[in-house]
Amino acid sequence: MPLWHHPEEGEVRLQGNNGPKAKCLRQIHSVLTVGEGVETAGRLQDNTHESSATCLCDACEEDKAKGCKNPHACAEGAKTKLDLLHPEWDPRRTNERQIRELFEGDDGAILFQLPQEIESLGQGLRTLTTRIGEPRERPRPVVNRRRTRPIPGDTVIVHIGGATLTRPRRPPQAAASVVFGRDNPRNISLRVPKAWTQSTQVAELTAILEAIRSTDSRADLTIISMQDSIGKTMSTKLTTWENEGWVGVRHRELLRAIVAELKARKARTKFVVAGPGTEARTLCQLANKTAKTVAACSIVPDIQLDVPAAMALPGVQLQGNKQKIFYRGIREVKAQDLEPRPSTEHMLENVKRHIKQTRGRVVTDEDIWKSLQHKDFLPRTAQFLWRSMHNAHRVGHYWTHIPECQERAICQECGETEDLKHILTTCSSPGAELIWSAAEKLWREKEPEWPEISIESILGCGLVDLRDESGKKKRGSERMYRILISESAYTIWMLRNDRVISRAGSPIDEAEITNKWLYNLNQRLQQDILLANRPTRRNRPRLPPNLVRETWSGTLDNESNLPEDWLKDSRVLVGRRALTQDQPRSRRIGDG
Repeated sequence: MPLWHHPEEGEVRLQGNNGPKAKCLRQIHSVLTVGEGVETAGRLQDNTHESSATCLCDACEEDKAKGCKNPHACAEGAKTKLDLLHPEWDPRRTNERQIRELFEGDDGAILFQLPQEIESLGQGLRTLTTRIGEPRERPRPVVNRRRTRPIPGDTVIVHIGGATLTRPRRPPQAAASVVFGRDNPRNISLRVPKAWTQSTQVAELTAILEAIRSTDSRADLTIISMQDSIGKTMSTKLTTWENEGWVGVRHRELLRAIVAELKARKARTKFVVAGPGTEARTLCQLANKTAKTVAACSIVPDIQLDVPAAMALPGVQLQGNKQKIFYRGIREVKAQDLEPRPSTEHMLENVKRHIKQTRGRVVTDEDIWKSLQHKDFLPRTAQFLWRSMHNAHRVGHYWTHIPECQERAICQECGETEDLKHILTTCSSPGAELIWSAAEKLWREKEPEWPEISIESILGCGLVDLRDESGKKKRGSERMYRILISESAYTIWMLRNDRVISRAGSPIDEAEITNKWLYNLNQRLQQDILLANRPTRRNRPRLPPNLVRETWSGTLDNESNLPEDWLKDSRVLVGRRALTQDQPRSRRIGDG
């Protein structure tokens, strides 16, 4: 294909056909085709070539003998002309694809590819690039990125593994391991830093980072693991992550450090999944076993995750991103300036301590916040629990600092500070005591053990873990527990607001309290029945019918006489046998 005066070249490209370099390339270098241009520009990648007019490499000396005054400048001109070609007609990119296929082979390896370079002004415009008051450092382009055909014998093969050690009443401990070979002195084993998430996924990412850092960047590197998600993630999501500024990406500090190390390498890096029955799989299993042993070690290293400015792509790309990405990015930037709320930190510590003492589990702040968004909670209930965790309700000490409102901080029934703990658990008004008593009796129809109700157990109800004698999870009982505890607490809260605000402190009849509690539970039951009978577009129920049966079994009214397909009957209600005989008998919602 001709390199000059191509019929599909635009006006800007045509301007480069008549300059001094173009004339020298055609007249002295005899560069007329794309292939000849590739040959001339190829010297720029030669180690013997110098980027100056006085270069003494063989190609430049030969061109000087022909009459060229600056062979290096002409080679740069040939490269510039080649860069204007469409990728489909650029033989350099075609050769790169061929090299990639040769390098990958037939083992299903995934070759790490650099993200696509910026091709337009819109792709180069980014926002949220730096914090106010911090120095701006413009990222420099990554240089010397030319890939060469891998040389046999130069490939370094490493096997990575990770493990998490979990023990009763102790926090989990994760460790990573890098195996170059059996009894190889280069093998690495280390604990995951305490400040990081202690999980097997983070341990494997740590192993990848250490494997890259401990390998010569000029040698091809093959990383073998038991999972195929790491290589796929790097190859499919990296461009999106960088365009979105890593907003909302879990473990982004660790991932950005890995990407920076991969970009800095001068040779290729590929990810391979160890096949069953192979030596590679045996070494990966050895890495996992070693990591499991090291996880119990008390020595924790300090791993730096600083990303050089040359390898960082700051901010969020303006072009092509949705509004929610910018919104999340702004919230993340603002969150860095926020100090932790003392009341929130105190409540989180109390919930973690309670779960450790009563269930023998060690949970993190992330576990607690995630549990408050459990799908078993209605949106109104989830919001109530979230505000309760922040101690953000306008009760108790909230009013003590407001003039002429101090009396609102005191419960009119008990004379004590009316904080959330008092409202939900210890208030002498009939609402809390009556509802928790009924909830206990309803629960004992399904499970024998009822927990001690406290503000910590209410806020931690999303983390319940119930199992049978064989260790199998009781999905239905867990779901019923979340629904029962959350709906009971929310009902108590709403009844208190009704009594204090709407009724100016007038007491609520016990029958009305019972009816409202049963009404909320029956609403959840009817919602479950509706979702179990409403198919999705793929003709699947929105809620598994078996899960609904497991959830409500043992709690229904006249359950022994119900048909097997009671999910088809919307008249099914939660039973009233949970109510004691001394409680007033009132007409149930839905009775004829």
